Amino acid sequence: MILEIHTGDNMQSLTMHIDSRIQMSYYYRKSNNGLTLIFIHGLGSSKNDFLETFSNHLLKEYGLLAVDLVGHYDSTTPTTFTYSMHTQAKVLQKLIGKLELADDYILVCHSMGGPIGVFLAEIFGSKIKGIIYAEGNLDENDCFFSLSIIEQYTLAEWKHIGFATVLNSLEEMAEGYDLLYAKSFAKAGPISSYKSSLDLVKESRSGRLFERLINLDLPTLVMFGGNNKGKFSSEQKLAKKFPISYIPNAGHAMMNQNPTIFYEVILGFLNRIK
Repeated sequence: MILEIHTGDNMQSLTMHIDSRIQMSYYYRKSNNGLTLIFIHGLGSSKNDFLETFSNHLLKEYGLLAVDLVGHYDSTTPTTFTYSMHTQAKVLQKLIGKLELADDYILVCHSMGGPIGVFLAEIFGSKIKGIIYAEGNLDENDCFFSLSIIEQYTLAEWKHIGFATVLNSLEEMAEGYDLLYAKSFAKAGPISSYKSSLDLVKESRSGRLFERLINLDLPTLVMFGGNNKGKFSSEQKLAKKFPISYIPNAGHAMMNQNPTIFYEVILGFLNRIK
């Protein structure tokens, strides 16, 4: 079922066809303890956000799966795909099914990966043993970047001038993690970035994501970058229901800006729910 192997970014990536339109790129390591962590990245990002995970000794017993969502980085960008959060979750379900993982799963959901993770957890039910919500979207005011895209541009305008303008801005200010993001955003392209933004804002505006997260009735950890404390409108809402960890000296890209603490917090969560 695994079709190609690519080497790059200091990690071996795998490729699998989901159907005639969709080919997924991912990193995978088998578990030694029957539990696999599934990492779901945000808008315009990639599986490389979680590259550090595979060399982190704290998680050496766990299976790890980090995927490029449809329309992102090395996965395909079919023009007929909806790029909705729910459809992305269904594609992840198909990939996991093709991998024939016998494990249970922990979902680690960053930014746009939040709502995708909620839908994936609803699909898998009891196979999901916990969810980590790392600045995952919950309401409209969490949609800083995606909302700015769809409020300033139509799809035609975004394809014609908006995407290139924003990409140029990202590249001009890029250093550290921003260099990684600028590269992955460029590979995502205008179609997936715009259509993903449309649905992400729609789901966040619906007001249902928080209720759905609660109704999962799963061990849940919420994470924020310490530099973003008080910035997200959903923070106080989440704090009433779930434990929150703030990753010091980090912003939205906490897994890359302070990976040591990020993965220590994840390990602590895993140890608590065993």
